[in-house]
Amino acid sequence: FYGWVIVMAAWLAMFVGSVANASFSIFGPELEDEFGWTRGMLSLGFTLNVILASIFGLVAGMLVDRIGPRRIVIIGAVIGSLGVALLSQLNEIWHFYIFYGVIASAGLALSYYLPPVATVRRWFMRRAALALSIALTGSGLGIVLLLPGVNLIIDAFGWRTGYLSLGLIALAGLIIAGMLLKKDPESAGTYPDGIKPDPAELEARADFSARTEQWSTREAVRTSSWWFLIGAQLYDIALIGILAHIIFWAEDMDVSRDTAVTILSLYVLAAVFGRLLAGYFSDWY
Repeated sequence: FYGWVIVMAAWLAMFVGSVANASFSIFGPELEDEFGWTRGMLSLGFTLNVILASIFGLVAGMLVDRIGPRRIVIIGAVIGSLGVALLSQLNEIWHFYIFYGVIASAGLALSYYLPPVATVRRWFMRRAALALSIALTGSGLGIVLLLPGVNLIIDAFGWRTGYLSLGLIALAGLIIAGMLLKKDPESAGTYPDGIKPDPAELEARADFSARTEQWSTREAVRTSSWWFLIGAQLYDIALIGILAHIIFWAEDMDVSRDTAVTILSLYVLAAVFGRLLAGYFSDWY
């Protein structure tokens, strides 16, 4: 069933995209040391990245519905990786705001999260939560496995080489992921989960019948599910803020940067197991 290839493509996009997106956590202290920029100045760039990612995410959602995920992810990969690579050349704080806060944010919004996740959901019904949870572990494992590697590059060759290497890694991974994506099972001549649903199942399960329904924005915002999702996203912003500043805080307590990266990895690794468990049990209820 090609749906599992979709899951692995989404996992790869999450794996490389999460590190590019979370790069502030290891590069921020380097820029503070190099240029003497305050944490407030640097955090403004991070905040700009988060806010604009949500706006560009709306654009990504509309484009995925209209032209499919493959082209959107590939276009986003080029834009996002360019923004990350350009950070290797920054010398002024406004460079950081433009390259990380705007260009990288736009590209990663188009390629890293929403298009792959939305595509996985189209390919699965019976095991949708498990498929999504597997794909989402990519973002956690990217930070656990790849972020320490980028930190080693910084230690050995400097932060400029680190940014350039990260841009190339993101470009390669996201383009490969994008090329593997297909919009939905119907476009590939199959069904969700690879199994043709019987009429009784179509009648009993609202998520099957909803595949052919069209919702207006006004109808969507009147549902409780919409507001639960909004609440979850607000909670997620708080977690992202903690993730971005852990290394700053660790250094304030005289913890070495390598140890701080390890702490960060353990923090994220717990979320990886949590996602797998949540996906496994969610398909039951």
